[in-house]
Amino acid sequence: MPSEPTSGPRHVEHTVTAEDAGERADVILGRRVPALSRRQARSLARAGHLRVDGLKRPPSTRAREGQVLRLALDDEPSSPELAARLDALEVLAETPDFVYVHKPAGVHTVALTPQQPGVLATAVAERWPECAGASEDPREGGAVHRLDRPTSGVVAFARSPEIWARARKAFSAEQVRKRYLAVCLDLGARERGAAMTWPPALPEGGLRGWVLPAEVEAHPRAELGSLAGIDTATATHPSFRVRAPLGRVAREAEIPSHTAVRLDGQRASSVVHPLAQASATSTGAQPWLLALELETGRRHQARCHLAWIGLPIVGDSLYGPRAGATPPTSGSTAAGSSPSSTSETAPGSSTGRSDMCELAHTPTSILLHAHGLDLSAAFPDERTVFAPVPAGFWPPSF
Repeated sequence: MPSEPTSGPRHVEHTVTAEDAGERADVILGRRVPALSRRQARSLARAGHLRVDGLKRPPSTRAREGQVLRLALDDEPSSPELAARLDALEVLAETPDFVYVHKPAGVHTVALTPQQPGVLATAVAERWPECAGASEDPREGGAVHRLDRPTSGVVAFARSPEIWARARKAFSAEQVRKRYLAVCLDLGARERGAAMTWPPALPEGGLRGWVLPAEVEAHPRAELGSLAGIDTATATHPSFRVRAPLGRVAREAEIPSHTAVRLDGQRASSVVHPLAQASATSTGAQPWLLALELETGRRHQARCHLAWIGLPIVGDSLYGPRAGATPPTSGSTAAGSSPSSTSETAPGSSTGRSDMCELAHTPTSILLHAHGLDLSAAFPDERTVFAPVPAGFWPPSF
């Protein structure tokens, strides 16, 4: 039988029976541990929390009878500062259908176990009990979307099952307008000896149409300047769109699972608006403030797209540069051919700078902020909700 979580770092243990022998470890844990789904077991195992007979193993490990599976349920404990910030939730807006709150960087959006402390969904459910019953899984607390742990910004929680289901469909149908701010580093400024070109040059291995000028009704610089209190008066660079397809890359050895630009990936589209630049760092890197609108909702989309075009987000050790690495090429599809020609590239291959990553650990805070969320296309009575920019976000201090 699985052990009960105890105080301190929580975990579950399960001894593999003859009935489960030969199955994947995440499948066994999802089946045998109450209130733990396979998806949650797989997510924790991918993060390095699974041990089989004391040795760290991936979720795909085929377990043998008698082996002991141990899965840690918690990441690093939340700091007292973060816990205090969740005790005093920053409520951005309340409507009859939704509660909008500001998620601090370093906090998980949803829980892995029921009533898990230090999680945004748990704090919301405690204050608005109707949210806990809105989502199919009470651990989500009614959250209709998620932000990565190191990302700050606005998160919406539904107040009824009907609204939750409609909102999830709206996200799937790409009816939700999602706005972000990101502080990025132009790492090639010193090597180029010239200013950044906008749109950026197509990365090696990319196909024509993956980076293009974007026609927008109005550049958001004035609106963002007033809302975020950021001087964007000097932002005269054109907007552009990144349409490189994205796909998952499985965990391998010490490299965690991540997203990469792939010829066989899913359609992904991000509109980028350059807003402002700051003084170069001591290493010659040029900081830029960018606004993004994510037209699709792929995992780590903003982080991967920006890193791929040579503008990794400050603090992002998952998709940031690795010394000495060079961008890989597709090797089987010539630049300029149709992006839909995926059959020539075997599944698992990737293109672009996503493999230049320092994939050592997941950061707890990066300079990526979910600035605005607009559900009005699916819910006409809703209005755009903005999350204030965290102190010290721009200009960055190094």
